[in-house]
Amino acid sequence: MGRKTLKQRQERDAARIAQQTIGGRIIERARQASSTDADWYANELYTELSEVAETRFPEIGELCFFSYSAAYPEKYPHYDRRPLVYIMDYQEDKLLGANLHYLNPDYRDGVARGLINKVSARLPKKTLHRYFFTNIGDIFIIPPSADEWASVAELVTENFVNKYGRKVELQKVWDSI
Repeated sequence: MGRKTLKQRQERDAARIAQQTIGGRIIERARQASSTDADWYANELYTELSEVAETRFPEIGELCFFSYSAAYPEKYPHYDRRPLVYIMDYQEDKLLGANLHYLNPDYRDGVARGLINKVSARLPKKTLHRYFFTNIGDIFIIPPSADEWASVAELVTENFVNKYGRKVELQKVWDSI
């Protein structure tokens, strides 16, 4: 039995890290589930976060997951009822943040990883949204680790709806400008 190659060791280490993260544990359960969709992933994420995350008001530079009901849904072509938001600022009765769900999951894990330990960032305009405090449900703070942020960001937990409350095709949101 010979030594493992560098690539084999890197793959082994990546698999170990994935199993130790919130997203990694959820993805592992998804492999064993008969049916998964965004609601399934969101429920799994809420379960994981209720055990390991803080539930409090977020600080600037933190990543959080919460439920949301738009105050004026008629003003938007669609909005996310379960945003994953990087907090950027507070403005009177609302917070300003970048909802990573507006980005394609193929690269939003890299974006999330790049945000760790920053208090400001330049993000695509389509991700920037204001959230009224009164319309936010329980807020879960994602543990401050690049691996955790990346693993949670790659999960498809979003719930985009139009002004009538009907689901919006995710690809339409990800492809929007």
